[in-house]
Amino acid sequence: MIVLLLLGSGVVGWLVWERHQEIQAYEAAMAEGGEVEQLMVKVVERARQYTNDKKREAAEGIKGSLDDEESVPSYIRQTAQDSYVRWGAVTIGKPKSRDYVPNFDDIVYSVKQSDKDDTVTRGKIANLFYKLETQSRKLKVTDITLRLSDNVKDEEVPLDAYNVDFDVTIRKPEPKKKRR
Repeated sequence: MIVLLLLGSGVVGWLVWERHQEIQAYEAAMAEGGEVEQLMVKVVERARQYTNDKKREAAEGIKGSLDDEESVPSYIRQTAQDSYVRWGAVTIGKPKSRDYVPNFDDIVYSVKQSDKDDTVTRGKIANLFYKLETQSRKLKVTDITLRLSDNVKDEEVPLDAYNVDFDVTIRKPEPKKKRR
C-alpha cells in the first residue's frame, strides 16, 4: 500500500510540476513586454489601419487601390447601376496614360454604353457624372461626346434621348526617382 501511495504521489507531483511550468509560461506571456502585450499592440495597430482605410474608402468611393486596374472600372460600373442613376451597362476601355502636367500621370478610362441602341436622358447623364465626381475626389469626368439618338431635321424638336461616350481621368503624381 505504501508503495502504491509513493507511486501515486510521484505521478501527482509530476502533474503538479507540469501545471506549474504551464502557469509560469502564461505569467511570462502576461508580463509587461510579454507575448500578449505585443499581440495586443499588433491588434490595435491593425485596427487603426483598418479604420483609416475604411474612412478613406468611404471618402474616396473607389474600392481598392488606384493602381489596381479593376477597382476604377468596378467603381464606374457600380455607379452606373446605382438606383438614382439607372444608366445601364457600360463598356470601359483599357486605361491609357497621358502626361499633360509635368510630374503627374493622367490615367484615362474611356466609357461607352454597352448597347448602342440604348439611350439615356439628360437627367441620367447628369446624375451619373455628378455621382462619379462627388463620391471620389481623384476621379473627374472629361471629354464628353453627346449624340442625339435619332436623325433630326433642323425644324424638329429632338427627343430627350442621347448616346454618350466620355472619358474618366485620374491624376496622380509620378513616382519619385530614387537618388543614388
